[in-house]
Amino acid sequence: LSQTFLYLSLERYTMSKLESQFQRELIKKILDRFPGAFVLKNDPEHVSGIPDLTVFYRRYWCWLEVKRSKDEPKQPNQDFYIGYANDWALGAFVHPDNVEEVLDVMERAFQADWGTCLSQPE
Repeated sequence: LSQTFLYLSLERYTMSKLESQFQRELIKKILDRFPGAFVLKNDPEHVSGIPDLTVFYRRYWCWLEVKRSKDEPKQPNQDFYIGYANDWALGAFVHPDNVEEVLDVMERAFQADWGTCLSQPE
């Protein structure tokens, strides 16, 4: 029993470490590609299912849910929040296999002339 527990604990630690390492590398790529961007790490204990990262760049923002692989299961509410972000700005699940694609989409979105959320005086 203790060997099984140790194995599962080590496996969970390794998977968590892999995701956190990927997240650090992703944040670095975002900051390199979008100079002046702010990347905030969200607290999943505060709001269940909230994406891992919020990225602010100029007048744009996006939510990114970081996954260690494309097959990693989604947590409750993650689809809702990514969909919500896509209704207003941009949201994506990002993993090592699609990171460049997501960064390309972010670049196109951040260059779009969407205007601002506030109405302009006439």
